[in-house]
Amino acid sequence: MQYLPASAGVDAIFEAYRRDGIVVIEGFLNADKVQRFTEEVQPALEKLTVGGSGGIPEEAGMMLELSGEKTKRLGELVTRSSVFRHELLENELMHQLLEKVFVEGPTDGYWMNATEVIEITPGSKAQPIHRDQELYPVWDHAGTLMPEAICNFLSALTPFSGINGATQVAPGTHLEAPNDHLLDPDFKGRSDLQTVPATMSPGDCIFFSGKILHGGGANQTTHESRRGLAISFIRRILTPEEAHSLTIPHEIVNTMTYRGQAMLGFRSQWPVTKGLPSFYWAHQGSDIGKYIGLAEKEPVPWNHHVAS
Repeated sequence: MQYLPASAGVDAIFEAYRRDGIVVIEGFLNADKVQRFTEEVQPALEKLTVGGSGGIPEEAGMMLELSGEKTKRLGELVTRSSVFRHELLENELMHQLLEKVFVEGPTDGYWMNATEVIEITPGSKAQPIHRDQELYPVWDHAGTLMPEAICNFLSALTPFSGINGATQVAPGTHLEAPNDHLLDPDFKGRSDLQTVPATMSPGDCIFFSGKILHGGGANQTTHESRRGLAISFIRRILTPEEAHSLTIPHEIVNTMTYRGQAMLGFRSQWPVTKGLPSFYWAHQGSDIGKYIGLAEKEPVPWNHHVAS
């Protein structure tokens, strides 16, 4: 697993991601953004109890084990944080990498799957090792030649260490046939699996494939919580976990860029290809944003982006 500065550029970072299934991007977020975002979400986090995700009914069994009995998960970040919707969701390096992962032709695209602040508190057990791709089982059944269904950016808001719950990852497992399914009752784990902690400083980020085996680490401290911001993205033809376009008020969405709106399903496509109709999530071939009455915004066509 490589550690590369954000200044290394999109090509070097993507090559490390392609080889290992994961790369640590140092300085992905600057200290000012981390501080201002933290200030916006802190009041809600203080009210949130462990073992829940804010308004979602109680989970049981494997899903509670996956979400963490002593872990806080705060969602609805678009509505809670102006820093998130106007700055973090607009990170240019992030979108350059997403285009490399998901976009090969004019009808390809991506949107946001889900986002949450994850705080692993002292005494938390390790999260079961899993692949995010398990959300879309057909990808597992189709084997290793399938393109990415999902990828994730997990940014450290506090230090990630080997003893406070740093994410445990198994570099290279994105190249294996995914025969081990967390939700399969007959799966007993893998004794041969070697994982390493993704240690990070605040502002660093792990960018990882939906095919790689990983899991939140155990927090063995007595007083130190590990807090991170997770943003996952999916191929445009797939359904996201969160129904953003049914839950976020239009007055908030209208303040966002065209790209930001597209990440949430308020626009039909991102990237946009000039001269082509909207093929998915559209209204009679036209952008859905126009039909639902969003303010007019001019997207930057995909053929203006540098893709290699």
